Amino acid sequence: VSDAAAAAAAADDDDECPLAPWVFVIDGSAFLWHQVRCMVATLFLVGSGREAPSLVDSLLDLQQCPARPCYDMAPDAPLLLHSIGYPEARLRWTPHADESLSAVAALWRRE
Repeated sequence: VSDAAAAAAAADDDDECPLAPWVFVIDGSAFLWHQVRCMVATLFLVGSGREAPSLVDSLLDLQQCPARPCYDMAPDAPLLLHSIGYPEARLRWTPHADESLSAVAALWRRE
């Protein structure tokens, strides 16, 4: 993934509250299936002291870790996608988009 950055911050300054929400701002040009869930799980392992901070550098080194590591993903239930943005220059609207969507909807309904 190129041009990706992630940051996490507790939404509440109370370190003792296990239910305090966390906010992860992740910006990238492309993501792999479940990549965000894997990133969040890894950051929580490091933050809880169960893994060393150097793990992140190791996982980003393709020589050391050429494939997906064997860590559990963060559960999907508490994760919330807030927004998605696309640069206008990268969007290409087709003149027949409505027709295409209707055709896909008809296939979905098996008309």
